[in-house]
Amino acid sequence: MRILRRLCRGSEGVSIIEFAMMAPVLTFLLLAGIEMGRYVLLQQKLSRLAISTSDLMSRAQAATVDDIEQVFAAAEYSMTPFKLDAEGIIHITSVTSDDDVTATPRVDWQQSGAGAASHGSRVGSAEGAPAKLPDGFELDPDQNIIVVEVYYDYTPVFFDGVMQPKTIGQIALHRPRLVPLNELKTDPAT
Repeated sequence: MRILRRLCRGSEGVSIIEFAMMAPVLTFLLLAGIEMGRYVLLQQKLSRLAISTSDLMSRAQAATVDDIEQVFAAAEYSMTPFKLDAEGIIHITSVTSDDDVTATPRVDWQQSGAGAASHGSRVGSAEGAPAKLPDGFELDPDQNIIVVEVYYDYTPVFFDGVMQPKTIGQIALHRPRLVPLNELKTDPAT
């Protein structure tokens, strides 16, 4: 009986028990914070990559396959620490509207690269086929734009059950600044 009373009044191990009860919760919050930060960083990098790639292509005096390959190579560095080559892909598409009254946008050319993901373009890929532009975006007759789509297969490092793997996509559109880029050149000299 005396031992039982002493155990009820003792408080030597209370803090270790409290810590043992709170440690899993604190660990979960720490790892969830890291995962959310990683997700936000990925979103920002994809958005910046799409915008900078579209802007870079719109400044060109001609669209060449070599220039586009260099853009794809540079994209890998701008996505660090994420691996674009394994989990992502970039589509660069030139779209020009018809010169008729309806100004139907059509795909001039498209190049895909910088990654091995299997996501197709939402704009369209067949040369001469109608292009699907974002809602509310319209082209004037004979107007040319460069559309860049970036897709990435996001897989959480922690908590696969809480945050599900999913594909994240970003799109950016720019009008060419100097000349229309409705022709893709394989030889820079031409």
